[in-house]
Parts: sequence; structure tokens; C-alpha cells
Amino acid sequence: MVEGLIFKYRTDGEAYRDSNSGCQAATEFLGYQSSSCLKCPFRKCVYDEPIVGVIRAKNRKRNEEIRQRFKGGEDTQSLARAFDVSSRTIQRIVRHHG
Repeated sequence: MVEGLIFKYRTDGEAYRDSNSGCQAATEFLGYQSSSCLKCPFRKCVYDEPIVGVIRAKNRKRNEEIRQRFKGGEDTQSLARAFDVSSRTIQRIVRHHG
């Protein structure tokens, strides 16, 4: 086996080679370059559900930042402008996630 490469399997069972350098979703979530799929912070690979999984991973990080800034005293309207979402979305994030 070549150093730095791993073999992955598509849903059709066919194997393909891929560099073992983590993924963009994990890197964005962690805030630094993800080193390996084997050390992924997610329980389930976000690419198992390509569109939904990646969006959820990005939203988790965004939502955590929104909650922290809200707890720090920032108001709903300024958070909505900063994250380019509606004030209702901010209210929902704060209410449902704590």
C-alpha cells in the first residue's frame, strides 16, 4: 500500500484510491486541517449523504458560533445580518440548541 493513500468503496462496491488527508467538512468544523478520515470528528461520514451531510456539518459550526455570540450579548438582528440569515432563523437556533 502506498503511504498516504487509502482505499475507499463506493456504494456499488467498487474500490478506489483516495489520499488520506481528511475532508473539507471536517477541516471547517475543526478549524484546522483534518489529518485523516480515520480521525474524523463526525460519527457518520458527511459524504454518505453528500448534499445534506455537508450542509449539516457547516451549519453545526455556524450555529455554535451564533449561540456563543448570542450568549455574549449580541442581539438577534445583528446576528441575522452577520450570518446572512433571517432573524427567525437566529431565534430558532438559539431556542432549539440552547
